[in-house]
Amino acid sequence: LLLGYVLVVLLGVNAVSAYRMAGRPTAARRPTAPVFPGEEVVVTVDVTNPSSRPATARVADAADGRPVAWLVAPLAPDEARSFAARWSFAARGRHPLGPLTVASAHPFGALQATRTVAADAAVLVLPPTGTVDREMFRRWLIRGGAGDG
Repeated sequence: LLLGYVLVVLLGVNAVSAYRMAGRPTAARRPTAPVFPGEEVVVTVDVTNPSSRPATARVADAADGRPVAWLVAPLAPDEARSFAARWSFAARGRHPLGPLTVASAHPFGALQATRTVAADAAVLVLPPTGTVDREMFRRWLIRGGAGDG
């Protein structure tokens, strides 16, 4: 019975510690430039610890259901680190990035606290580039200028 009480207390300590640890780091995505289909887009995430105590956390992101996560251990007070995720998309359009989350299961890993630190975002994939036949384009311009097309 005494062992059960000790385990319940340790579970409570884990819950409080994980909640406090997940609240320390902040993270933000850097904006990305539009890309063409098949090109690699690099999404950079900046993680900072504005608190006065070290932090250990897992930062997670996702694009079109493909998750990526980084373990930030330990992140000293007022320290900042950058992480990069590389994705490529085959089709044009807006491809959603999931919410950026910070999670901690510190110190025992029995319970995990997760919080969202950045809202959903998107990567813009432009239409693929093509080639233009100069002679046909010139003829089309001349016809259009004369009102024929």
